[in-house]
Amino acid sequence: MATDNSPPATKPILNLQGIAKRFQVRQSWTQRTSVIAVDDVTFQVIRGRTVALVGESGCGKSTVGKILLGLLEPDAGEISFQGRTLSSVTRETPEQFRRAVQMVFQNPLASFNPMLSIGDTLVDAMRLRHDLSQAAKQEEAVRLLEVVGLESDFMRRYPPDMSGGQLQRVSVARALATAPSVIFLDEPTSALDMSVRGQIVNLLLELQSTLDLAYVLVSHDLDVVRALAHYVLVMYLGQVVEEGPVDDVLSRPLHPYTQGLLSATLLGRAAREQGRPVVRVRGEVLQLSPDYTGCKLTRRCPFELERCRQEPQALQTLSMAGTDQRVRCWRAQEIQQGQASTEKLESKSNVP
Repeated sequence: MATDNSPPATKPILNLQGIAKRFQVRQSWTQRTSVIAVDDVTFQVIRGRTVALVGESGCGKSTVGKILLGLLEPDAGEISFQGRTLSSVTRETPEQFRRAVQMVFQNPLASFNPMLSIGDTLVDAMRLRHDLSQAAKQEEAVRLLEVVGLESDFMRRYPPDMSGGQLQRVSVARALATAPSVIFLDEPTSALDMSVRGQIVNLLLELQSTLDLAYVLVSHDLDVVRALAHYVLVMYLGQVVEEGPVDDVLSRPLHPYTQGLLSATLLGRAAREQGRPVVRVRGEVLQLSPDYTGCKLTRRCPFELERCRQEPQALQTLSMAGTDQRVRCWRAQEIQQGQASTEKLESKSNVP
């Protein structure tokens, strides 16, 4: 379990500051509207540590990932890679970035060419390794399979002939093929059987420990987040609504949305069995107009008041928490102390 919350001693490999992204979507044949996909997201990627992005579908996790990987340009904010702006790195030395930042995909079978053997796939992943001869790449492919717990005869197999767990191990091996410093993990266990998920999590933890890798984890599985992550950002409609060390956020969630996510997990079940109140977020994700400035959890939050809909909510450290936990809710202290009423909500006539 990734529980080291001590301050990092090294400079960040990747640094995202105030990242924002909007998309134009079609409402009808003649009308388009702007959708805020990412709104003022800031975090750092540190060697040997894991930062996790969690939230429902549509919260902005994947968009942040595409921006971090250099696949999308942000509309605002800045990303730096090893102290240089990402735009300059990808323009001047793109191979350096592609070698340093790799990815493990959600669906292992869909991420492989079924016509290539596993050996050919791994050798192809080393096309940026100009330091290796073709023979050395073959040897390195065998070594990588051993690193992820597979035998050398898997070199001759093809993706359709392998199980999901075996393929995800190969996915990890492929990500390691360029000797990266950062691996982006996109729901790495969601397509796997329950019996295999723990094996992949343990493999990722072991590799991080031995290779000092940095991970950026996107997941809706809070059990996987608790096991892998050091720091977690909870996102809703493009905003970070809560962030902090993973043990603090998952054991003492401050934002109603985080509490709602946890209510559907084993932690929420344990709270109900012990007679502790459990917060539930109502309904589904609601898209808001681009000019709306209040709390984005409007109409779903059981603690909502008129002020929530009128005032922009800023990320702030909750003084009573005594940690680095930050939350985007002016009622968080009341909620934490059990003083916030959920019985009667004010009129919602001003909600866009």
